[in-house]
Amino acid sequence: MDAGYYVGNAFYDYVDSHFDNFAYAKENIWLLVYGNSRCEPKLIIVLSALTREAYQSNTFSSEEKEIIQYAKQISDQSKVPWVYVSFVKDEKELTKAKICCPALKYEFKELTPDALADVYRGFGLFIVEKESGKTINKQYSNVYQKWQMKIGYGLTGSDIDIMKLKDGKIESVYELKRSFIAIEKWKPYPADFHNFILLSKLFNLCGIKFYIVYNHRQEKPFFDDISKIKVYKIDAREKNFYSLLGIYSTDEFFKKDF
Repeated sequence: MDAGYYVGNAFYDYVDSHFDNFAYAKENIWLLVYGNSRCEPKLIIVLSALTREAYQSNTFSSEEKEIIQYAKQISDQSKVPWVYVSFVKDEKELTKAKICCPALKYEFKELTPDALADVYRGFGLFIVEKESGKTINKQYSNVYQKWQMKIGYGLTGSDIDIMKLKDGKIESVYELKRSFIAIEKWKPYPADFHNFILLSKLFNLCGIKFYIVYNHRQEKPFFDDISKIKVYKIDAREKNFYSLLGIYSTDEFFKKDF
């Protein structure tokens, strides 16, 4: 859940300019999955950071509607419930949020953070007022993430980065990774394993393929390089749940059945 969500990401830029069968949550919208400490998916969340005016409107934007349709698709196939949650993006602390979901007959209901935590508990999530065990990335990109870290002890949570579509249905999901580490040397970080397993368990319920897609960012001068793309297949059913498929040129990657 990064600030300025994926602004300037070369992979997204390439997809947007070459294809029409990919979908992803744009800036200030996130498609999240929450699970328990055993990485079992319990809840899909469409999270939206809004201006005060948009928050008060009790309507969905076209961008939100697009992501909601994919949340519903994953929910229908996996039987994992989904909810929409919005908050005011320029607040310093999370003092209120709105929730909307099928159980509420798509009516918007405003909740305090404690009440929202109770809703999450109702979906089988273990929510306690402690700092999340994840110590990486203590820079909060918004007040919801700050609150999430506070209540996230015993909670596994991850974003869904980008979805590849076939006939309007999700065929594959790519977890995008990039860093200054050379592409030949990079491998998935153990700190992310729980997130990968959580997502894989969800996608296995849907018959959706799941991959880690890595590209190198050159530091000086800065260059987000997707001329080579490293791909790992993720499958939580396997003992070795991630396996290297190879390093491909951009053209090779997009011609493959990933």
